[in-house]
Amino acid sequence: METGLLKQATGDGFIAPVAKSDVAGSAATCLLQNERHAGAVYEITGSELLNFHDIAEIGTEVHHAPIKYAPVSAEERLAFYDSVGIPRTYDPDMPPSADGHMWASDELISAEVAIAEGYQAVMSHHVKHITGQEPVSLRSVMERCKSLRYDEIGAQVS
Repeated sequence: METGLLKQATGDGFIAPVAKSDVAGSAATCLLQNERHAGAVYEITGSELLNFHDIAEIGTEVHHAPIKYAPVSAEERLAFYDSVGIPRTYDPDMPPSADGHMWASDELISAEVAIAEGYQAVMSHHVKHITGQEPVSLRSVMERCKSLRYDEIGAQVS
């Protein structure tokens, strides 16, 4: 985010971002209350559908710094991933990235294109149904993370 540009191949597609704590809380509740949830299929989502223009606007407000969503093509994203050395296909023997993940650009691009094509525009009330709690908003997650270094975020986000 050093440039203030959020570049994605997500077009004007929508997602319902969900906090890791909501995913974990929902899973734990289902495991602990197996009879109640046996055989159920849930869509674990956040409570609001957002596009990346919305996400950039929330980031701007939380961080008091201008962030602009800059939609790019899948080909432009692929060229970017190539330029930073992210392999195109997953290989179980590939070395993890600096943050410990094993990214493959074909997977990343397909996820972004799926958002652009509307496949991820799903929002449910399943977190509240399962846990009895409202999902944590993206704004709340950003507020909690704004003072953290990148390498601290994964351990702190709840």
